[in-house]
Formats: sequence, structure tokens, C-alpha cells
Amino acid sequence: MSSDLWFKHYADSLTSNTKLKALVRKYGAFGYAAYFALLEALYRNNGNPVTVFDAESLARDLKISPRKMIEILDYAAGPECDFLIQSTADGYESNVVSAVIKHNRKAAMARLTKARVAAQARWRAQATKEC
Repeated sequence: MSSDLWFKHYADSLTSNTKLKALVRKYGAFGYAAYFALLEALYRNNGNPVTVFDAESLARDLKISPRKMIEILDYAAGPECDFLIQSTADGYESNVVSAVIKHNRKAAMARLTKARVAAQARWRAQATKEC
């Protein structure tokens, strides 16, 4: 499971994101909900693709038909939405989510390395005082 249990959701994502706007114009609130449900699932999956089976499960949670969910996601992955998400043989994914998870991991590793170096310096200083 990913440690990225939250993600930024800009307050103006509906008005400033033309790709998302195209999805919402066609499918309304269902398109909006399907997109953000997919993003949440991608973060839970550590950026790995959401399978069609998982997407159908999300549809049931959103109280829409699995067929409609797949239709919405296929539309979001197409040229009409300027490829808001990607459809692969493994399912649905997002280059943006993958990039954010990769960035967060890199930042976390940098923080861990910095903390390790600082702790080792303290231990060496303490050991020097004791001798």
C-alpha cells in the first residue's frame, strides 16, 4: 500500500483543467466522481494500474453501472479529454499520479537519508564525549 494516502486536489480543478472539464461536460457529476475515484484507487495501488474489475467495483461504490464507469474512463483516456488518464492492457493509470508518487518517494528517501546522517553525527559526538 502506498504511503500517499492523500493527494492535492486543487480548488479550481474543475474550472482550470480543460481535460477534466471535457469529461464533466459529457458525463456531469458522474464523470467528476469517476475520475477522482480512479485517482484515489491509483494512489491506494501505489500508482499501479486500476484493473477493469477494480473500476467496476468503484462503479458499484458510486452507484453507477459498471458499463457506464468503463465508458467514462475510456472517454477520459481518449482524445476528447486530451488523454486525461491512460488506458493500458493492465487497466487504467495516470502519468500524473505515477510522477507524484515517484517524487514523494524520492523526497521521503532524501528526508530519511538526512535524518540518518544527523543521527550518526549525534552518536559519534556522544561517543567522543564518553571516551
